[in-house]
Amino acid sequence: GTPRELLNDVVISCGPDPGPGWLTRPLLPLEMRAVIAPGSAAGFIVGNRLKGPLLSYGGDTTSWPTIAAILGLELHGEAKVITLDSVEAACTAAERGVGVALAPVATAQRLAQAGRVELLGPPIRSGLTYWIAVKRDLHDSPVIERFRRWLTARLNETAG
Repeated sequence: GTPRELLNDVVISCGPDPGPGWLTRPLLPLEMRAVIAPGSAAGFIVGNRLKGPLLSYGGDTTSWPTIAAILGLELHGEAKVITLDSVEAACTAAERGVGVALAPVATAQRLAQAGRVELLGPPIRSGLTYWIAVKRDLHDSPVIERFRRWLTARLNETAG
């Protein structure tokens, strides 16, 4: 559910702001990488066109033309979008050779280092930002401030 529906004191997420009652601070931009099964690029890219299947999640399937352009490709006229229920499902399908998926950079790099996927093109800025939200009545808490400092330090260590 949304942070308003949850009984949490701190929420780390990406997407819409949790709204009134929360103090929100940005953490880092969400960047994605296109991933495919190792050795399968020829099956998903014809000439300079991204053919797919294009593995999406959630309801947004409109960004694939932009993604193809960032990858230095055009979208093939017969490209089909398959919508799955989660990032994990899309990455697993890509890993198994079903199509091309987008994964958050850290996930994509982990899968590529393990030899489970190949990366296509450069990182893609999603336009979204990971954020941390704290209930307004707790935002001055020493425990919350220590947690924020710890989280920021870990992100700075691993962001590069």
